[in-house]
Amino acid sequence: MISIIGAGPVGSYLGWLLAKKGREVEIFEQHSEIGVPVQCAGFLTSEIEKLIKADRRWLINRTKAVRVIAPDKSSVKFGKDEIVINRTNFDRFLADKAADAGAQLSMNHRFVGFDGKNIKILDMGTNKKKKIKSEFVIGADGPRSAVAKQAGFYGKRQLLVGMQARVKLECRPDTYEAHLGNCFPCSFAWVIPESESVARIGLISRMSDGNYFKQFLRNRLGTGWKNKVIQYQGGLIPVYRPGIKTQKDNIYLVGDAACQIKNTTAGGIVPGMVAAKSLCDSILHNKNYEREWRTKLKKELWVHYRLRKVLNKFSDKDFNNLVKICGSERVRGVIGRESREFPSKLILKLILNEPKLLGFAKLLFKA
Repeated sequence: MISIIGAGPVGSYLGWLLAKKGREVEIFEQHSEIGVPVQCAGFLTSEIEKLIKADRRWLINRTKAVRVIAPDKSSVKFGKDEIVINRTNFDRFLADKAADAGAQLSMNHRFVGFDGKNIKILDMGTNKKKKIKSEFVIGADGPRSAVAKQAGFYGKRQLLVGMQARVKLECRPDTYEAHLGNCFPCSFAWVIPESESVARIGLISRMSDGNYFKQFLRNRLGTGWKNKVIQYQGGLIPVYRPGIKTQKDNIYLVGDAACQIKNTTAGGIVPGMVAAKSLCDSILHNKNYEREWRTKLKKELWVHYRLRKVLNKFSDKDFNNLVKICGSERVRGVIGRESREFPSKLILKLILNEPKLLGFAKLLFKA
């Protein structure tokens, strides 16, 4: 038996991969519904389509460009094909895939600990605990992974919070907005179009920085902004750091539980699913999971990690200068062609095409 704790997209994707190969899999999810509450911006690079075929049940818009807006309100626009998803439907789609392949899905079941070679699961419907013998235990249970805590390798983690609102807003459905500056102290802010009249407005911040979010909503929506809000969404985001432990004996972490996050954008679905493929292969062929996922992701996650440390030290003047430099046709062409999933390749090509960016690149090794 392979026990997967958490039926988010990464846990369900892993369950699907393993069940397709004939392994006995049970996925335990503490919530009563898959994909609820929504804790993700729901904006993915086109790399997702190399992992799973896009489906109209969860794909709700395709953007063709990103506009990056500096603190002084100058901006630069890049051609970029990316995807807006319905996160609830995306999670349910993957859970259904896992179930159709033979995985058992147990809702309202919360992991509570270990008992020797067994795991302890609380059936929240009956309030009774179960002991389940598992050959492999996978924590796909998010930033505050109970599996990692109970197994003793949670470590010291930094958590941020993503805050988002679905709002009524007239916007270009083909253009995503990214807002930079020190009024967004931990990252950046975004406007993601669902359609011509509905968008998602959000930012990443510290636990106590909710006022930045309200101010951005007020600035972007104008008078009566509260009446334009359809729904609030949000969730915790782990910060990736090099050297995080993701395996202990037959216990593994994947996705947000393993902090497999791009620190520049806080995106975790694509790296988490890539790591899930590595974990599936490791289980099926007795490979070293730590080595396998790091071979595919370590370099890129490290660059995201260093980039975020650099950007956290930027002044508004630095952001204004960066946007100005990126306005050249050569830079816009490179950014339009290269995926943000692979920043090492992107940065190298940017420097080759625009030497002025070399000064920013050098900061990666000084942050």
